[in-house]
Amino acid sequence: MSECRKCKNWHDCKAPPGWFHYGEIRFCPYQCLWILSHAETLKGGDWPAQAGQAESPKGQRQFKAEASFVKPEIIIGELENRLATTGIQGKLLVAQAFVVRNINDLKDQELLDWEAREALMYIKGWRRKNMSFRAWRKKRRYRQNVHPNGGHIR
Repeated sequence: MSECRKCKNWHDCKAPPGWFHYGEIRFCPYQCLWILSHAETLKGGDWPAQAGQAESPKGQRQFKAEASFVKPEIIIGELENRLATTGIQGKLLVAQAFVVRNINDLKDQELLDWEAREALMYIKGWRRKNMSFRAWRKKRRYRQNVHPNGGHIR
């Protein structure tokens, strides 16, 4: 995926980038894992630095409409609100997100347990889900049992 801003389907992403800009965040599964793996940096009010890029020069005055720590805290706050509705599966996802970070392979979701993957599929997406995590899981399992092709849900 060359441009996350134009992405319509995360399944089409063949090689997710290792770094995301604030404007590219669409809460696809790869971005959710990336946000979770950099949670401490984002909670500190800093955006994770891109690998191989030097920090911007300090000392130059820039006038912005908001403080520099607002955007990182908005992103991590939104993801934490979504995770709060998933219960223990969300906690499992947070714990396993660090494994994905150390392996540095966001494409390989098989590193996550199925419960953590369910939580990841629930928190992904531009908007929050209208139904509870429990109801969403029941609906998802029903579709998988009814449809012969496995009930692929996007």
